[in-house]
Amino acid sequence: MRGSSRGEGTLRRPRPPLIRG
Repeated sequence: MRGSSRGEGTLRRPRPPLIRG
């Protein structure tokens, strides 16, 4: 689940660091 501009999906933040890739 990669949030292009949503916040990954699990984290509702302004483009967070993809840690749960």
